[in-house]
Amino acid sequence: YGSCNEHIAFEAFEKFLLRNCTKTYHLEEKGIWINGCNQFLGSSPDGILYVVDQVVDRSETFEIVQCCRYLLEIKTPWKMRSRCDGDPFYPPCTTPDDKNGFIPLHYYDQIVGNCNLIGLRGCFFMVASPSGYQVSYTPNDASARNYWIKRVLPELVSFNSRLWATATNSSTPGFLPDE
Repeated sequence: YGSCNEHIAFEAFEKFLLRNCTKTYHLEEKGIWINGCNQFLGSSPDGILYVVDQVVDRSETFEIVQCCRYLLEIKTPWKMRSRCDGDPFYPPCTTPDDKNGFIPLHYYDQIVGNCNLIGLRGCFFMVASPSGYQVSYTPNDASARNYWIKRVLPELVSFNSRLWATATNSSTPGFLPDE
């Protein structure tokens, strides 16, 4: 199955929204976003969902008063290609910041990172296979932001510092030394 089928899952998520979202929304596929504060960090979300919370009619024009942005992260794992309808995608788990849900831990740092790098309210996590899909939601709340600030971001900054220190000490410009 794999990432070459993410476009099919994206279309399925659009249909999911039609059935389940009662507010005005817009879903966009996105490319890479570079963080303004830490420009060595980038994010490559599968989509950004814009949900309009309030629209005010200003006589012949509409003003969007509040719009919330959410991450759409799609996974179409190769191991799910032969999944039977009704089989679970992933078992329930608890995240490092103590949320219960169906987002596997090996994707959680990516989701928290994307939400915080771009400034999003939360993430819709979709796992899809030829036989169906599962959509989970996790908020980018205070515990997620704390996890990002205290655990994930420091590791990324440290990794970046070590990488550049190694690269600048390399005898061959543009190449990292063998270790």
